[in-house]
Amino acid sequence: MPLPQNIYNEGATRLFVFGLLPFGCVPSQITLHNLTGNTCIEEYNDVAVSFNKRTASLLETIKPRFPGLKIAVINIYDKLLDMIKNPSKYGNILLLSDSFTLNNFSTFMCTEC
Repeated sequence: MPLPQNIYNEGATRLFVFGLLPFGCVPSQITLHNLTGNTCIEEYNDVAVSFNKRTASLLETIKPRFPGLKIAVINIYDKLLDMIKNPSKYGNILLLSDSFTLNNFSTFMCTEC
């Protein structure tokens, strides 16, 4: 049984789904591809954007199957990409996860800003 059905059966009233981040901009990918500055791998970001749109669309189609369940898609992609591309708007310090776990964070300072 799919996850939404399981949590709905358990009495959930809210489901929050986080979209993918712009993983073409994470430090490990920038390093692996020998990029500099605030350059990102656009092909990777395009995959994330496509996934996020499809996920949001899918969740819209299943909403009618779960009366009373509020489903929200949290768009972290746009804000994080803006932070990466415009660090001066955020105090020139950007905290990004170098992996998808919470125990491996890398801090970046924009030295050219």
